[in-house]
Amino acid sequence: MFSGRNDISNSNIHQTGSSHPDYKVDKYMHYQYYATPVFGEMKIAQYSNTKLLITDLYRIAIFMKNEIDEKNLDLAIGFQVVGKFL
Repeated sequence: MFSGRNDISNSNIHQTGSSHPDYKVDKYMHYQYYATPVFGEMKIAQYSNTKLLITDLYRIAIFMKNEIDEKNLDLAIGFQVVGKFL
């Protein structure tokens, strides 16, 4: 199961400081939540600068590390997308 921000037009997707990623995939085992092995951040190029992109990349790494440590995972996947349209 995946989740993302539904209304990008009114969200603060170009700002940092959020305590959750823009995109994540939850893993379930036997209908019970197990882990979140995939995290992603999305930015509109118009609102992006190098500092924001680096900050988001670090945030993704922290989300991944915490999930690996807390759920004893072998790996996690993180991605960052920057484009004209989302």
